[in-house]
Amino acid sequence: MSAVVSSRPWLALAVAVAFGCATSKARIYRPDGPPLAAEIESSDQSTLVLRGPTAARFDAPEPRRVALGQYQVTAIDHPGNVLALIGLGEAGASALALTAWTSDFRTRGGSDPNGFGGPIGFVFLTGIVTGLAVAAFNGMVWGRSKAHARAFEQERPPVWLIPPTAPGDSQLLPPPQPPPGTDEESPGQNPRRGFHR
Repeated sequence: MSAVVSSRPWLALAVAVAFGCATSKARIYRPDGPPLAAEIESSDQSTLVLRGPTAARFDAPEPRRVALGQYQVTAIDHPGNVLALIGLGEAGASALALTAWTSDFRTRGGSDPNGFGGPIGFVFLTGIVTGLAVAAFNGMVWGRSKAHARAFEQERPPVWLIPPTAPGDSQLLPPPQPPPGTDEESPGQNPRRGFHR
């Protein structure tokens, strides 16, 4: 029971770090505009479907979706791969440091004259746990994004046929537009009073 209780802070820290570093938005580079930051919902051999946020100010249960053709996409940067590598690097470095520290501790006959052995071991173990959590979660995010775009990426045209990437900072997909004629169509204006069509 004590082992379960003592492991809860480690588990909470690992989950917090993993979710805090994660994002499901891929970066879609285009030839005719700045990159789009959006989640890849699905794809087929000719179309990549991006999903944006759902509008919160009116009744729009469906999020905005944008379909891009093969020649409207120059490159796709899937989320999670960089953070997964960082997590693996942190876990590997912490494991090597813990191994070296344990070997030195045994060489000294298990003595700890300074009393720093416990905190040092805890820091290394924390690095291993959080690094593996970050790597595992972001690896799943990357794998899911790649799976959703696999059909599209397998049928990419030759590189020399794809136009060059347009410059610019990445932009989020805006939410769906409100229905015409509603007060939410112009959120900065006061609603009209009385009868109107």
